[in-house]
Amino acid sequence: MSYQLYGWYWAPPDEPLTQEEKEHNANLMMSFLRQNGFTKYAAAGAVGNAWAESQMNPGRWQGDTPYSGGYGLMQWTPYTKYSDWAGADWENNGPLECQRLIYERENGLQFFPSTQFPQWTYRKYCRIEPEEGLTERETINLCAEIWVYNYLRPADPSGSLANRKYHARY
Repeated sequence: MSYQLYGWYWAPPDEPLTQEEKEHNANLMMSFLRQNGFTKYAAAGAVGNAWAESQMNPGRWQGDTPYSGGYGLMQWTPYTKYSDWAGADWENNGPLECQRLIYERENGLQFFPSTQFPQWTYRKYCRIEPEEGLTERETINLCAEIWVYNYLRPADPSGSLANRKYHARY
């Protein structure tokens, strides 16, 4: 069973959102990011990764185990990285989780150049447009990949890159 809070759908552990609810949340996140300085490509890359991380559920716990590991759209790990910043209304709060992304950009947090993409800062990423020789599809794929390496930085992203790119294009 899912619930709505601040216009966003969320579900407790072990209860997935419906496809329609995921798409609704993805559209809200895309709109927010676009209104806050992300090109459509950069926003798609972030949203595709949020889909892979949390299934677009702002109330999602890593491993569906509350108060352990990561939390939310981006699976902030530890969850206190987000909750301590967000204050009392942190749980299941999609708009606040999106605001966290802007806070991180403005304060030089979370997104750092990687070995794979050393030239990409958070601000440069937010302004990405197709370069000569790249299609829109290739640019969205690139954005999904940059987000994995420079924002999420998992131990082994290779197994999930195709899924993240698919959801970014979707």
